[in-house]
Amino acid sequence: HDEACEAYGRAAELDVGDKSGFAAMADEQRKLGSAPSSKQSKGEGGDKKAGLTKREKAEKLRVEAEGLKEREAATRVAREAEYQAKEKARKEVKEKARLEAKEAKAREAVARQQREEEEGVKRGQEADAAL
Repeated sequence: HDEACEAYGRAAELDVGDKSGFAAMADEQRKLGSAPSSKQSKGEGGDKKAGLTKREKAEKLRVEAEGLKEREAATRVAREAEYQAKEKARKEVKEKARLEAKEAKAREAVARQQREEEEGVKRGQEADAAL
């Protein structure tokens, strides 16, 4: 149980996810290490009802810890995929807005050039009329 307690403690330190699960399992291992085995215990009326042994409890906790770690890893992968999708969509929207702004600026430049040409023609006509 001491080894299991240390292992869960190390897992809690190393894991970047939710540490409370591993910390709770480390505490459980400490309790199991100090408690008598269910096969060693005696009840008032003789043998205690057979339950899980310390080894079985430790194995059960180990399996639960592995399951928790796998679920957390899957959750991290899902969150990363969701983040990547949102980031891609954000970049696409930003690029679309940039292109639309560029097109609007080009349209304004063409319109300004046409106005200037029209004004030049108008001035030329006015100058010809004045002569």
